[in-house]
Amino acid sequence: MMTDVRFALACTLAFALGGAPARAAEAIADPICPSAVPRLVALEDAGRSSDAKNMEKAAHAVVDAYTACYNNQKFNGRANPALQQEWMNYDQTRIGQYLVIVGRTQAAQGKTAEAAASYKDAQSHVLDVIGWAPMAQTIHGSSSGSANSERTSDKNHSRWYETAVAVRDAASEELAKVAPAAPGQPTPKP
Repeated sequence: MMTDVRFALACTLAFALGGAPARAAEAIADPICPSAVPRLVALEDAGRSSDAKNMEKAAHAVVDAYTACYNNQKFNGRANPALQQEWMNYDQTRIGQYLVIVGRTQAAQGKTAEAAASYKDAQSHVLDVIGWAPMAQTIHGSSSGSANSERTSDKNHSRWYETAVAVRDAASEELAKVAPAAPGQPTPKP
């Protein structure tokens, strides 16, 4: 079972770090939420052990760090609301990613109810990002003295949309493993 935990955490860390190869602790950086870096390093260190309980605790600490960054953005916003919202979307996506890790460590310990709750919580965080749409922006301009032209921004969703979808799908897959649908009930679609 411990080998399974190590493998699951290694795969999860690769997923959470955007599929990047394993990195040395000093190479971990997060310019949007720098306060998460020490906790990310601690999680990476915990991942080298075979103690699922320590890995769960370290993953919870990372979730707490991104939650603090999210709340800081939400309540102490920047002068640029669009940038503030993108950073909040980033934090929400990272919270979801690391809640999937928490759930996987809980599942590896046989804590299926807690794992299911972590996966559902991960889904709720990323659904906010998936459903987010920027306010329509109309751009006015003219070219070579011609009549003014207008167009709406082409951006339809957050820059973290695709990652949020991947997190939602991962959480849904993991949730199905620990909380399969009751007989006669349809399996939820991601």
